[in-house]
Amino acid sequence: MRWTDSSKKEGDPAFRLVVAIVPNPDDNRWFNIVPLFFQTRESKVKVGFWNSTITSNIKFGVTASWVSKDLNSVLDQEVGRAEWEISGYDIGERKPMYFFNKDNPGGNSYIAGVFAAPPLSYLDENKDGKPDDLTIGQKRATPVKVVVQVTEKDETKAKQYIERLAKFVGDKKSDIQAAAGKLGQ
Repeated sequence: MRWTDSSKKEGDPAFRLVVAIVPNPDDNRWFNIVPLFFQTRESKVKVGFWNSTITSNIKFGVTASWVSKDLNSVLDQEVGRAEWEISGYDIGERKPMYFFNKDNPGGNSYIAGVFAAPPLSYLDENKDGKPDDLTIGQKRATPVKVVVQVTEKDETKAKQYIERLAKFVGDKKSDIQAAAGKLGQ
């Protein structure tokens, strides 16, 4: 979620994305990164009055940390990554977008990431005093960090057109002033 001063007053975030990290149905040693819900209510992108659609590029990364087998180091490594581009979203309507179809629940074309389960940390000893052998029955976990980067852009390219017009006017400034001077005579 991303909040702005005005969205805090209204009570709803300016941007929301809900993502599930679920075991792969074919092999539970792997995980899928699955977007479920997307909504943008406010954006820093300047959209034209004639078209309020934006494109959002979402980068999603998962980093895991674990203790090495020799117990001398903590490993920190990216274990998963996904990227989605959502185009044609009408920010003027502020409607939520759902990434699944109730008639075809497996038909989410936005599933963009598959990553292996990160390794579990090694322990010094098990409860029975024997060296750690990573038996499946032990209850341990690996901490993960999720980083999301969202970039929004105006689909009308109004900013580029305005910048090009400003450059043109700047380049032709003396010609424009001379022409304006002739009109004033």
